[in-house]
Amino acid sequence: MKNFTITSAIILILFISMAGCKKDSKNEEINKNYLKVGSFKCDLSKGILLKVPYDDTLNCMMLELFSPGIIIHENLTWPDSLSGNGHTITFIMYNTSGSDKLPPGEFTVSNPSDTYHSGTLLYPEYLLDWNINQEPDPAFCFVTSGTLKVIQNGAEYELSFKGKDMTNNTISCYYKGAIKYYDYYGDKSVTKSN
Repeated sequence: MKNFTITSAIILILFISMAGCKKDSKNEEINKNYLKVGSFKCDLSKGILLKVPYDDTLNCMMLELFSPGIIIHENLTWPDSLSGNGHTITFIMYNTSGSDKLPPGEFTVSNPSDTYHSGTLLYPEYLLDWNINQEPDPAFCFVTSGTLKVIQNGAEYELSFKGKDMTNNTISCYYKGAIKYYDYYGDKSVTKSN
């Protein structure tokens, strides 16, 4: 009887330990930065945010997220070029906040022929397995529906997107971390970490 109790206790401890490990790895997977297109999934490691003039009432923000293999090169205070090989997704958003930061909230994909308003997300686009040296002007794949959710906690952003692309693939992405911010005015630009 004593052997049965000890064996049962060991099995119970192993079961609890394994359940805890599964839970931890699941939480780790949920919090990992990624881009998923259909069944393909890759890591995202960095992001940049470009603010460009649009009109007197709307700000235009371009958010680009990149996998680790893509390198961003700066010329003084503006992203000058990219190099390397990897994956990227781009979002162009319109808002009325006037802020130097990406405003929190939801941005919904809009048809390019629509009138843009605050909360509008112009067709996002993504590119997989991009070898920048061989394909300087690649053909991006457009995302035709979906919503981008933006949460800001100090200098850190939490972004999540779900939608469909032009060939009906399900697209999702998640990014949590700092995003480098660039502000462009005419022929001048100012950069700061956001």
